[in-house]
Amino acid sequence: MTGDSLGSVDAVSRGEAAVKANLRAWVMQHTRLKSVTSVSDDVDLISQRIIDSLRFVELVLQVEEMLGRVIEEDSIRVEDFRTIDAIWSAYFA
Repeated sequence: MTGDSLGSVDAVSRGEAAVKANLRAWVMQHTRLKSVTSVSDDVDLISQRIIDSLRFVELVLQVEEMLGRVIEEDSIRVEDFRTIDAIWSAYFA
């Protein structure tokens, strides 16, 4: 799991707003695009290049850490990680 995680299972128990805030903070800390000053829950993190391929893997690890479980490799779908809303729906809702 990532050593600089922002959340854990406790974040999940606090609800949607806390999980999404945690994910937004993680994205802001890990994007290589210095021009990005905020991220809305519906912005496409991949097509907007906010998350590159290396950061994508790290994002999956962050979600796993927040969930407290491993996401099976064959169940990872890019569509589920395109937006903060998609991540919430696929893994936390």
